[in-house]
Amino acid sequence: MKNIFYISLLLANFIYADLLKPANDTELNYTHVLFEWEQVYQAENYNFQLSTDESFNNILVDIINETTLYIHKTDITWNSSYYWRVRPILSDDSYGNWIDTYSFIIGPSISSAYSINYNENDYSNGVTVFSSFFNYYSAMIDQQGNEIWNSSDTDIVYYNTDYNGQLLGCYVNNDLEHYLPGIEFSIDNEYIWEEPNDHFLHHELIKLPDGNYLGLIEDIRIGPIPYGPWTTLFQALGYQANGFSPEFPWVGDKIVIWDKDTKEIIWEWNTFDYYSMNDYDTISDTWFQAATLGRFDWTHSNALDYDWSFITNSVDKIYLSARHLSRISKIDYNSKNIDWNIGLEMPSGDTNLGNELKFSFQHSLHKSISYPSCFATLDNGNISQQILNTDYPTTRALLICYDENIDSEPYIQWEYSLPENYFGFASGNVQILDNGNFLITTVGDGGSVLEIDFEKNIIWEGKLNLQLPNGAVYRANRISGLYPNNYSVLLKEFSDNTSAVTTSIDNGNYLTNYNHIQLSINDEGELINNNSNFQVLINFENSSEEIRNCTINDDTCQFEIFNIDNSNYVNIEIIPDNNENLKRNLTVLFNNSLCEEIIDCDGICGGNSILDCEGLCNGNSILDDCGVCNGNNSTCIDCAGVPNGNAQLDECGVCNGNGTTCQNCSEGFTYYETVPNSTILLDGSYCFNNNDLNALNDIISDNSLNVASAINLGSQNWVNGRITRLEVGNYYQGGQVTLTSLPESISDMTQLSVLYANYNQLTELPQNIINLENLFFLVLSFNNITNLPDQIGNLSNLYWLDMGYNQLDSLPESISNLENLVYMWIFNNNLSYLPNSFCNLNINWNSDDYSFLPYFGSGGNQLCNNLPECIENSPNLNSSIDPLYYSFEITNEQECETTCLVMDLNFDGIINIIDIIATVNIIIDNTNPSDEELCAGDINGDETINIIDVISIVNFILD
Repeated sequence: MKNIFYISLLLANFIYADLLKPANDTELNYTHVLFEWEQVYQAENYNFQLSTDESFNNILVDIINETTLYIHKTDITWNSSYYWRVRPILSDDSYGNWIDTYSFIIGPSISSAYSINYNENDYSNGVTVFSSFFNYYSAMIDQQGNEIWNSSDTDIVYYNTDYNGQLLGCYVNNDLEHYLPGIEFSIDNEYIWEEPNDHFLHHELIKLPDGNYLGLIEDIRIGPIPYGPWTTLFQALGYQANGFSPEFPWVGDKIVIWDKDTKEIIWEWNTFDYYSMNDYDTISDTWFQAATLGRFDWTHSNALDYDWSFITNSVDKIYLSARHLSRISKIDYNSKNIDWNIGLEMPSGDTNLGNELKFSFQHSLHKSISYPSCFATLDNGNISQQILNTDYPTTRALLICYDENIDSEPYIQWEYSLPENYFGFASGNVQILDNGNFLITTVGDGGSVLEIDFEKNIIWEGKLNLQLPNGAVYRANRISGLYPNNYSVLLKEFSDNTSAVTTSIDNGNYLTNYNHIQLSINDEGELINNNSNFQVLINFENSSEEIRNCTINDDTCQFEIFNIDNSNYVNIEIIPDNNENLKRNLTVLFNNSLCEEIIDCDGICGGNSILDCEGLCNGNSILDDCGVCNGNNSTCIDCAGVPNGNAQLDECGVCNGNGTTCQNCSEGFTYYETVPNSTILLDGSYCFNNNDLNALNDIISDNSLNVASAINLGSQNWVNGRITRLEVGNYYQGGQVTLTSLPESISDMTQLSVLYANYNQLTELPQNIINLENLFFLVLSFNNITNLPDQIGNLSNLYWLDMGYNQLDSLPESISNLENLVYMWIFNNNLSYLPNSFCNLNINWNSDDYSFLPYFGSGGNQLCNNLPECIENSPNLNSSIDPLYYSFEITNEQECETTCLVMDLNFDGIINIIDIIATVNIIIDNTNPSDEELCAGDINGDETINIIDVISIVNFILD
């Protein structure tokens, strides 16, 4: 009978073992910490210690652990330092030496979230991850509202998860044209994968089971401006707006799938090909917004989900939420045909199901195996008052079901209407939880996440505390934790009647003098009832690859590997089925004396595997000609498309031209053969008015800008050779430039109807700007402008004036002459008074538009006394727009200091017996004094008015 001895691999000599995670002197962005170390020779268990000091006088954790991985979730706090160490416990229960001592720092918390537990027992297990477009960050909180993870200063905004530890989202980079590149990222905020950024990805990124990525990108085509209440506005801006002439950019969407390795689009579906342009929103104000933005946001798709076929190992169906059409579509992957559209009825008749469900401007889609023929969505309800006759705009969480084989019509299986203060006009989502509850996310009440059971009881609430009244939360999901599928690996060698001597080498390679080893995979993850499968690839030097499957059973799966061909090494790759990012590569050397060469990145003795430019072993990432990893040579190409070339545009816009190719234009106009993408020619004419060009060149020269030519400045629209729209500032669409002044010659742009000069350093405006009689939109936010021209009222056609986030200390009287002004934003300035004639303006002082932005906003000033009647009681007196996302209304109180004459309770400027009586009356009536009364009557500064204050006033009068 054989006696088999199992002996842990690694380290005949303890000093060669390493602590692995967290690395020494690391700053972490989470308080649930995973610790990992290398296994030690002959170790049966490990003693793990965590302390707040290097001498381990204040030990927080002192435990015995069976594996080489330990997750700790308590005692670790933000802005703190910690030390940890591990030592082996041997078979005779003796302790080996400490492997090492490492330290780490927990960085700062970045959210202000907290939670309210209404029913702790019915809470669906896990933590809540959420993202915010206010301050651009993501975070996780536990059931008690404790922040346990954040995106630190990376500007990562969470979009989605596969619930197996894979996180997807975007990061913010305003230097890019497509400023929200989509990424898969780790809890350490490292980028695992990034989409190519050839198009504008928005709202959604999903990792498919085959490792490819599903996302939404914009597609823009020129279309007509249909007839509607907006027609006059567009015609005033110079458009025909006749309902049939293609003249205006329509923004639709493409559903795309990127290959995980090449990043090429391998499948796409376009709304322009399958939706009718006869269908568009007519109830909300999307066409009025188009006049402001210079493009029509037609579909505004915002969510995807899919059905997966395990027979073909590919997508079967795709579900799409088109917000601005109030429509959800089911698309067949293979044929690309639409199986059905559910939503509001439209002129094309293509949406013939679910017309009576009347959801509008919805966000998110979530399908669950609990409801195979259903999907959950958040009915934002932007037009619920118009189509559902609700008393106020109402947001609903909906579970909509439709089995086309059984049901004649879709129906609502479950719904929950949020109260008025939780109304969410934008973003948000609904998740079907594992215990049957629903997680509802809304921007309402500062950003809120509610867990609701099927009987509509509130179980839990996360208060994200972003901004009031609306917090720009994008999505939130309940996940199991930071480490749902993590695992540890143990290798043991066994021999007949022999004790083995083992050691280790770098890069995680193992050494044994025996030909048989045992592999154990231990479940360390946070998923409940985890039945993870692992694919194990075994490659011996002298035999073909063997593939085995290992299923976690009782927290462990294990099997033996036999070196029957006397190979010098075996490579072992462990791939979890549900998260390939956690795959591991191990190399076992069967005789150390045979390896006298360099071990490559695969751990093979004498191998030739190398790292690519992303640091991946045998990866296919390469440097482009500009020296950028995985680049496309776009960062250093000249106008001829040559990397590092020296070709330049001539004055005709011809690359390497000699200026002789310009076509004949009318006198006073100049021809450009090549026009940048940032300049849109609405009528196709390449002749440009010289006065307009000269004014643009004055902007360039006066501000010492490095801009190739006048038509390369910012973003521009031209029609009939005249500039009608100019956008210039320190952001991508503005050309990434900063202006300190505008020239007087700007008045020569006589057809200019839209001027965006926001995000600059302007301190004043040229007086001649008042001559731009065709100006409809003037956006000058985020400058340092202290005053407006005295005759600003001459801009009689002005429709929109945005002066937010400047240094204005006054407004001229003539501003009341802007009789066509619909929007006036003067928030976050230094205004302490407004002109007497201010109320002559025809502005809706008290309301918001259909995008839930105020027509008037003056928050964040010093408008404290003698306010014009029209705004004195206006709910928009303290309204502002959040400074980052700039599309969410927030409350920003006036900066008013309470001043008073101490002891003068009746505010007549005299301290006498009347003030004593007033003080006594406050005490007797037991009323809460106003701020002014407290200022005057609290003589001794104890924050209350009492008999001591009366005595003080009496003594003052007697003295």
